[in-house]
Amino acid sequence: MEKLEGICSYIVGVFASLKDSWLFNASGAYLILLAGFLFNLDALNLIAGLLVLNIFDFITGIIGAKVYGDCISSAKAIHSVYKTLAYALAIATANLVDKSLGISNWTLSFNYGLISYLSVTEGTSILENLSKMGFTMPTRIINNMKCYLEKNKKEDTG
Repeated sequence: MEKLEGICSYIVGVFASLKDSWLFNASGAYLILLAGFLFNLDALNLIAGLLVLNIFDFITGIIGAKVYGDCISSAKAIHSVYKTLAYALAIATANLVDKSLGISNWTLSFNYGLISYLSVTEGTSILENLSKMGFTMPTRIINNMKCYLEKNKKEDTG
């Protein structure tokens, strides 16, 4: 426990010494500008909602696996981290496509469409996980969401 406290105090000391550094402050400002460019700040609520859905999916997936008796491995947890990073990359790409094509109308936006699709995917997974846990879920809604996702997969590949 003392070793952990020592490590924490060291990390706090490093960041305390950096807060007065112009390079640290400039780097932080640059990262904020870069994030504002890569991610549409008008869609920040949608991105935050998708992140929350992603976290809920992770939590319900772990609980559902435990209840269902599935093995919970670190590889599956790492896959969730990679999935979140892939979502961020895809959203940034869609936003840059919108910018390069001059699309500012949300009804035509690749960014909004992608975030909506990813949200439906996460919502479907959460409902499936809750169903695995033994909660009664509206199967018609789950099936409709699966049909929507399957239809889009067929359109993408065919």
